[in-house]
Amino acid sequence: MRWLNFNRVCLILAILLVATAYSHNCNAKEKKGNLSGVLLPYVPPQGQIVPNQNKEEPPVQKPSSDQKKTTKPEKTSKVKEKASPISITALRMEADNKEGWVLFIGKVKAIQKDMVLTSERLKVYLDSKGKVKRVIASGGVRVEQSGRVITSKEAEYNPTKEVVIFTGNPKAWQGKNVVMGKRIIYFVKDKRSMVEGGNGKVSAVLFPKEKKGGK
Repeated sequence: MRWLNFNRVCLILAILLVATAYSHNCNAKEKKGNLSGVLLPYVPPQGQIVPNQNKEEPPVQKPSSDQKKTTKPEKTSKVKEKASPISITALRMEADNKEGWVLFIGKVKAIQKDMVLTSERLKVYLDSKGKVKRVIASGGVRVEQSGRVITSKEAEYNPTKEVVIFTGNPKAWQGKNVVMGKRIIYFVKDKRSMVEGGNGKVSAVLFPKEKKGGK
């Protein structure tokens, strides 16, 4: 009777051990299969395209050797400024085509742009193409431009360089100011003059500007 009881107790213990092992095994499987809270990669259905969330910028392509060569800017040819035409009026005119000159006599008036030249005689020298290369005025020469006045007995004008050289007691006025010398060189384009004195001397009479209000 005691032996039976002992065997029954052993059987019960064996059943409890098996049950305990089985329950532990089930709990382990449940823990392994329970994936709540774990982020898994999304696997799209077949045929579905998923956009790439981690977008990467395409690699920058290095310029080829041909692209590295920079094209040099085209050189623009400078156009030479042509001399303005000269309009001349006089009482009489003489010409020598063989020598290449034209002479104007009596109340001569020559105009180029805003410069006006008056004299008693004006001789124009022409080149082989008929262009004016030199102008010589004589007898009461007077040149006016932009408020400047220059007088002399004789003047020579170079239309290409736009320079007038006055000789023979030349005087230059601008307002009340007067400058005198042996020779005056006037630059038409720049509207400025240079005076050369006889024996290194230049004479000038300048009037300072009057202050307003007598101060």
